[in-house]
Amino acid sequence: MKIIGITGSSGSGKTALSKILSEKEFAKVIDADKVARELSVPGTEYLNSIKEIFGKEVFLENGSLDRKKLASKIYNDASACKALNKLTFKFVVDEIIRRLEELKTQKVECVAIDAPLLFESNLDKYCDYLKEHWHTMFKHTKKYYGDKFGEFLSKFFKPFFIHINN
Repeated sequence: MKIIGITGSSGSGKTALSKILSEKEFAKVIDADKVARELSVPGTEYLNSIKEIFGKEVFLENGSLDRKKLASKIYNDASACKALNKLTFKFVVDEIIRRLEELKTQKVECVAIDAPLLFESNLDKYCDYLKEHWHTMFKHTKKYYGDKFGEFLSKFFKPFFIHINN
């Protein structure tokens, strides 16, 4: 099984590339942001750990995470951001590794890990290939290609897909 690490800042094209890969028969995509959201439901160890560190004030009355309040805390305090990242990396990376092992038993040819903080979380160490995207390239390319942007991406990454598929 080949593992591709996809990373880049918000709006850099990670989701577009992940979507293309997810449409390939030979590939599966693990989205780190989605994994984090799945792990942050009431009653999970991850959410309980967030409550221990940040307190009840970052939670709604129904026990779910108040993402806006948590974001406000971490964007105004570097140490809070670091604490959340450390916690998130622990739980999300463990879950991604678990999913990789599961996919390996299913004999999946290719798995892409879509993670904005791929290097910071050390997920890059599990990857055979890395693809970092830059917002500027995609912004100008999307403007130029318009509705055919997806078609452009398929052609642009075709050699990459062929290499992995062999």
